[in-house]
Amino acid sequence: MRNIFFIVTAICFFLFLTCGFFWVPADAGTTETMIISGNMPLVCYNISAAGINSDNATIIWKTNGDANSTVEYGTATDYGTTSADNLMNISHRIRLDNLSSGTRYHYQILSKTNNGLSCTSPDRTLKTLLPAGTIVATATKGTTFTGVTTSMVAGAQQISLDLSTLAGTLRVSGNTVTISNPGNGWSSMQYIGTNVTTEGQNISIGGMQGVTMQADPVTADLGGSIGTVSTRIDIALNQLVSGVSIRQNVIEGASTAVAHAFQLAAASSNLDVTSVAYTVEFQNTGLLNANLGSAGVTLDLSVDHAWVVENAPGGDRNNIKILRFSEDGTKEVLTTEYTGSQGSTDYFKARSPHGLSVFGVASVAPGSPVPPPPPSPAPVPGYIYSPISVSESGDSGMPGGAASVKVITMPATRKTTVPVKSPAHVNRQQADSALQQPAPKTPPPLRGPEDVPGYVGYLVEENIMKMGMLAGAAIIGAALVLYFRQQPRWK
Repeated sequence: MRNIFFIVTAICFFLFLTCGFFWVPADAGTTETMIISGNMPLVCYNISAAGINSDNATIIWKTNGDANSTVEYGTATDYGTTSADNLMNISHRIRLDNLSSGTRYHYQILSKTNNGLSCTSPDRTLKTLLPAGTIVATATKGTTFTGVTTSMVAGAQQISLDLSTLAGTLRVSGNTVTISNPGNGWSSMQYIGTNVTTEGQNISIGGMQGVTMQADPVTADLGGSIGTVSTRIDIALNQLVSGVSIRQNVIEGASTAVAHAFQLAAASSNLDVTSVAYTVEFQNTGLLNANLGSAGVTLDLSVDHAWVVENAPGGDRNNIKILRFSEDGTKEVLTTEYTGSQGSTDYFKARSPHGLSVFGVASVAPGSPVPPPPPSPAPVPGYIYSPISVSESGDSGMPGGAASVKVITMPATRKTTVPVKSPAHVNRQQADSALQQPAPKTPPPLRGPEDVPGYVGYLVEENIMKMGMLAGAAIIGAALVLYFRQQPRWK
């Protein structure tokens, strides 16, 4: 009995000491094969059009089994053109080429397996882009209104409103007069003066302090993933400027010159423009910009969220910016705010304190920071530098005639010899030292209950030898206690 006890104790002790060699991590796992009998229907899903340009597009989709790929497409629902790939796969990608720019196409996808199962999508549409820089929509806004006259009284502008001919709906609140739907491309006009008086069908606004003009939105179907966009502006003026006709253009993408200006504007803010969805251009704005109020111009611009996902880094709306390029060459990135979504459309707002010009909705990414200038070379130990001497030479060979070139010399005198290790030798020593020191393991994050198994596994893996030794010591201790207690009986 005593011999059997010692043999069992020794075996248990050996197993605990060597348990680290037989422990299998949780992620090693095993694989099992699941066999499903019968035929499941083929399903086509995740269908979308990607990479839409002016003359091509790519249709992508997935199936729940290996199947071929076919896309029928055309400008009507009878299609007429087919593009196919007979490779059997679950991920499908068919490119449509030779498309007409700015054209809406209908398409449907078909996939079929080797054993005859098939799936077909409902009719879908896509619209190709127009060439970059093409004007897609235009609108004109005037600042001359029927029933509105201006005059100067005591050095301040005064506005008179004739209610019998005035367009829109008028509302008076204190010294503020608001007109809804006044026409000429504006949805609202607001006049603020020092006093407002009413005499019959006439309203007089004296001592003008400001005029706010809210424009009707201009929409444009730009195609691709950009979708139908809406552009709207609010202009704050010190006084009403009559007789101005503003032209607003919504432009596909950006022309080469404007795209270059936008890139320079982004670079000045340490950003990089990855794509420009569209440009909004305002013409004949000099008089309005000269009378701009402190609030400047506020822009409300939209773009389809699919374009944001496709172009903005990480699909993050914070990477959408409104940029400005003015006639005087000013280039700037405006502070842009995401204001919400309606359906699949995202809306963004920005304020332009310097007035109307050319604006663009663009996706940006962090740019490369400008590297600092290289530091001056450190003096070599053991040298004493003499004062700098300057000499001049004659013709430099530069265009336009002779030029004087200054030559700077810095003589040095050797003082002592100081041994210096070469950079290659130092780098090799550092690399050898790094190889001798293994990188320490770090525990996985412990943020919630779902992270507990991984954390416990890490503790077990890192401390398995210590645990085995402690367990072995505990068994030896228990065995000794049991031995001394059972020794009289064994004798």
